[in-house]
Parts: sequence; structure tokens; C-alpha cells
Amino acid sequence: MLRLSALIAALALLPFMAPARAQTPLEAGARIYAKKCSECHGARLRNPGTSFDLKKLKADERARFEKSVLDGKGQMPPWRGALSEEQIGQLWAYVREYAYE
Repeated sequence: MLRLSALIAALALLPFMAPARAQTPLEAGARIYAKKCSECHGARLRNPGTSFDLKKLKADERARFEKSVLDGKGQMPPWRGALSEEQIGQLWAYVREYAYE
């Protein structure tokens, strides 16, 4: 009887629960950037002057971006194995959204 009551209560709450919304690549990229990149590259790609300005990356420089992310460059550590191909694509979407060109 207790299980039935719990089931009825849960079903009664369903209309009030917001459905999960899938994140766009841009939204996912923003979250990854905030967590993994912003400390060095600045919040919302506002370069603090101590690292490469990601806003300078042009649309045809994705391979350069991916190589730097995967293998590291200068003081930037490699992220190979820590970020999936999908996450790198999401980061690229975020960077391109706010690039200068």
C-alpha cells in the first residue's frame, strides 16, 4: 500500500516538473570553458593579457585550436584524455561565437 501511495504522489508531481532540455553545443562549450579555460584565458574570453587571445582564432583555424588543446602549448597543459572530441567541438563553438571575426 505504501508503494502505491508513493507512486500516486510521484505521478501527481509530474506536471510540475520541468522537462530536461538538451544543451546546445554553445551552452555546453560555455560551461566547459568556465570550468577548464577561464582561469588562464579570462572569463567570457576576456583575455587577461597573460595568455593567447582566443578571440583572434579565425574560422579556418580549428585544426590549430584542436592541436593546442590536445597537445598543450607553452604554459598551457595538454588536455588529451581529459576532454572528448565532442567537448572540444563544444569549446570551439563557444570560442567562435565570441571571436573578433
